[in-house]
Amino acid sequence: MLGDTFCVYGDPIFRQSQYLQKGFERVDIMDWQVVFNKAMNAARVSIEHIFGRVLELWTFLDFHRTHSLFKNTFPARAYLNAQFLTNCHNCFHYNQTSEQFGVRPPT
Repeated sequence: MLGDTFCVYGDPIFRQSQYLQKGFERVDIMDWQVVFNKAMNAARVSIEHIFGRVLELWTFLDFHRTHSLFKNTFPARAYLNAQFLTNCHNCFHYNQTSEQFGVRPPT
């Protein structure tokens, strides 16, 4: 795509850069910035629901309870596989993320 620059929108805790954006600070912001913050935060929460759904379907991936993330590569590979299987599951079952964005899962 010519002329388009993409970036990741993250939590306010992260440092802003060219490729990582965050919401505007709540001190002295204009109305359009408030609207932007609300829209982006709604999308960010929906994405967090996707991560939660993966852990709900595949509880063995709860790294805080069962794995040490940096001891081996199993957790990363297992998570990628679980995300793929969750995408397959979402194709057959309506879910919170589909509802948030107002779309039906693919058929």
